[in-house]
Order: sequence, then C-alpha cells, then structure tokens
Amino acid sequence: MSLLQSRFRGFRVIELAAFVCVIALAFGVYLAKTNAGRERSKIAVIERQISEEQRRLKLLRAEVAHLEQPERLEQLSTQHLGLQAVDGSKEALPETLRDIASPAEKKAAVNAVPTIAAPASPATAPVPTPGVAPPTAPVAAPQAPR
Repeated sequence: MSLLQSRFRGFRVIELAAFVCVIALAFGVYLAKTNAGRERSKIAVIERQISEEQRRLKLLRAEVAHLEQPERLEQLSTQHLGLQAVDGSKEALPETLRDIASPAEKKAAVNAVPTIAAPASPATAPVPTPGVAPPTAPVAAPQAPR
C-alpha cells in the first residue's frame, strides 16, 4: 500500500497532509496581514509626527526671520543699549588705524621691550631628529566679539 492510497480514519493521508498545509498557509497569511496592518499604523503615526515637526520648523524659521530683521535690531540696540548707527565718516581702513590710536597707546607701543628667552645650555638643548620638524608654539586663534 502506497502513501497515496493509505487511509487514516476514512481519509487518505495525502488529503490530510494537504488540509494541514492549507490551514498553515491560511494562518501564515493572517499573521502577515496583521503585521502589515500594525506597520501601516506605525507609519501613519510617524508621518503625522513628521508633518507636525515640519510645521513647527516652518514656524521657527518665520520667527527667526522676524527676530533678525535689521530694523528691529537697530531699534532694540538704540532703545536698550543706547547705540547709534555708524556713519561713513567714522569708518577707517586697517592701514590708518595706527594714526588713529591714542597717544598713550602709541607711547606704550614704543616703550614696550620685547623679552627674549635665554639660550638653552648645551646640556638641556633638545637634540634635533633627522626628518622630524621641531615643535612649534601653538598660535591662538582670534576670538569673535560677543
């Protein structure tokens, strides 16, 4: 008797195996659809969050544009800080700054004595390594005014 012809409680074994496969496939399709529905709802929530954040970003950009208006800044600086706009006659070129400096600053610059480090003794002097550049002092970057 072959597997195709054998019977179990009145049903052929191949029919029972096919029925079990159909039930397993139906259950698999059900699970896939429920997972897809969950993912779809998560995507909808995230898309709503994105649209809300885009709306907030648009509002913030509009607020920044309002706050950075030159007329508004000029009015606030005049009102709270007592600053006035600089007219063209008060502007100077970098080459003419030395002429504009106060006499006390000129005198201080002339009287300033540069300090020179004492030469190192041969016992403490570093030995140069061929192919290696000697260390240099770090240069401080200019800071922006606050």
